Amino acid sequence: MGGFYLVDYNNGILNKSYIPIKVAPVVLLEINLEGTHTINVEEKVRLAADKNDLKGSIVILKFKGKIEGSLSDINFKKINLYLENKGVLLVKRDTREIKAKEFKEIKNSSLTKEKLEEDVIVRHKDQIKIKDCQTETVSFVKTFMNILSREKKEGEKKDDYSKGILSESIEYLSKNNLLEDLDETSLP
Repeated sequence: MGGFYLVDYNNGILNKSYIPIKVAPVVLLEINLEGTHTINVEEKVRLAADKNDLKGSIVILKFKGKIEGSLSDINFKKINLYLENKGVLLVKRDTREIKAKEFKEIKNSSLTKEKLEEDVIVRHKDQIKIKDCQTETVSFVKTFMNILSREKKEGEKKDDYSKGILSESIEYLSKNNLLEDLDETSLP
């Protein structure tokens, strides 16, 4: 424990008093993330934190191991808030030993944005289920993406641009029997 002296010199009399400073204890929580998906990191921290009395302490979270997902997917704000609600004064984290699982390289000879988009749609078309759609899935998705990505025309007001995109979308979805129960009077 540290501290300091307060010295008061008044009328030739020297008064000194020692003022102790309470130093907050530092708690190191080592979190092994080997094989853990980023969604579960928060729970691992909670389990480790609940095993310790952290009130009034400084906590250092030392993460290590290979995770499934990206480091940016971990919600550190939520983790910090949880620890602060347990009375922690300060949270520091060490993420240097976290390794992200390598993703398989996607071989793609496509050079244009349109060709790349089409390749992705074709590769995943079996995962796209559109009930009662009148158009083939790949064609439907490509056309709808084009409608939604239309650029604003020069001089076109933002409100007119938004209404135009909405109108074109509704018209296209209606043409494909996907808006049967839509009440158009409730639209902006």
